[in-house]
Parts: sequence; structure tokens; C-alpha cells
Amino acid sequence: MATPPSEIDGEGGPECLLLRDFNNDGRLDILVNGPDDDVCLFYFGDGKGNFPGPPLEEAVTHPFGMDAGDLNGDGNLDAVVGVIESDPGISAATVMLGDGAGGFTISTFSVNNKPASNKIGDLNNDGIPDIVVAGALPGNRTGNFISTHLGDGTGQFALKQNIALGQGNTKGDIALGDFNEDGNLDVAYPKSGSQIPHDHSRDVLLFFGDGTGNLVTGPVLTVGQEPHTVTAADVNHDGHLDLAVTNRTDGTVTALLGDGNGNFTVSSTTSVLSPIE
Repeated sequence: MATPPSEIDGEGGPECLLLRDFNNDGRLDILVNGPDDDVCLFYFGDGKGNFPGPPLEEAVTHPFGMDAGDLNGDGNLDAVVGVIESDPGISAATVMLGDGAGGFTISTFSVNNKPASNKIGDLNNDGIPDIVVAGALPGNRTGNFISTHLGDGTGQFALKQNIALGQGNTKGDIALGDFNEDGNLDVAYPKSGSQIPHDHSRDVLLFFGDGTGNLVTGPVLTVGQEPHTVTAADVNHDGHLDLAVTNRTDGTVTALLGDGNGNFTVSSTTSVLSPIE
């Protein structure tokens, strides 16, 4: 009989996870959110596919979009997690600075209502990680947005730019990459829908970075219904970043090939629906 895969119990309706080495033992760990229980859980791996022992729990209110990187330059992995609140002016990004042994120091900074995605990258080319925050999740009252927050190298972040994108929602992750190959990070943003039930978008919005932390609006890409998450990678090995977009309503993945100038062309759309038997 085949050995069943390792299974660990999450808490609070987990929706997002990261696989990273948070305690510097050379083994992958899991960071998973528990939005219903206001907690983030760290499960530390043994290098054999198991995650023994109780998880480390960090209190975060309705945690959602997550990313990891060394935010304060100490050589230890840190994380940023979105804090979802229904009331405008209360949402935040939680910064978790790791000590390299599996412990974390927590701080927050304010962001727009209902952030869906937080991504780490060096937006102003100073060698210090910055954070892009995008939203808003369904049920927001302030509309979609994208904002940039510049890091100071100690784990503190200051708002550089906030772009209001009008009515709508986004449900998954943005992607960062240098799409036009000018040396500055750009952003691909999946707009999932409007605030009207069952009125789904087909748009992925591009924003080009100027190297100072500001973003400039670029073209709109058309994909399947209700784009959820964007991933950037060179899928055809031509040296240019491409995009893959998951489309929830269609049950498809759209691949778009980049030309290195910030332009993308749909190359394939693949169904991921299981046949009904």
C-alpha cells in the first residue's frame, strides 16, 4: 500500500501559503494564513516532507496576500502579509522580521481598503526591498488600487504612490517583473470583476516602473473571464518575461508571450476543468 502524503491541519480557512526556509536550517517551511481565526501559521520542515511539532502562531487580523524576502538586510527571511478590514482606513500590511531561528518581530503600516496582494521587489533600484500592495477584495467600498511603499532597509516602509483604479475587485496575486527591459520593475495586475455580482472582468492591467518607485499606466491585456492570479516567467526561453494568468470563471490558464518591450500576445488558453463523469 502506498504511503499517504504528509498532511497537516490548518486553521481558520487557509487560502494562501508560501514555501520558504524561515529558520535557516536548509529545509523548506510553510507559512499559511488562517483568516477566519486571525492567525498566520509557520510549520517548520524536517527536510523529509514532514512538518512535525505544533506550528508557530502569529496573530494577524484576517491575513491574506503574502510574500517573503529579506526586508532589513540581516540575511534572515522576513514576510509581509495583508490585513483585511471592511472599514476604510483600518487595513494594513503586517511586516514580520525574522530572526533566522523561526521567531519574528511584528510591525504594520497602513494601506488601502481590503488588500488582496503584497509583493516584494526593489522598485527604486537602491538595493533595498520595497513592497507593492494591490486590491481590493470583493465587498470593498473604496474601489481598486495599487500602491508602492519604499523600504528604508530596516523593515520600515513609506508610501510613495497610490493609484486609484475605480470600481471593481481583484482576488489573487499581482506579478512583478521588468516587462519592458528598461531595468525597472513593472507590475501586472489582474482585475477580477466589478462590484456587480457575476459581472466579471477579462482585464490584466500593466504598470511600468520609472525607477523611483512610481508606476505609469500601461496597456490592458485581454484574457479569460475573472482573472485571478498572474505569474511572470520566461516560458518560451527567448530571454523575455511572459505571463500566465488563471481565469476563475472560465476555468482556464492564459499564456501571454512578452516581446521585451512591454507588449504581450496570447499564445494559448488551457482548460483546467475536470470532466464530469
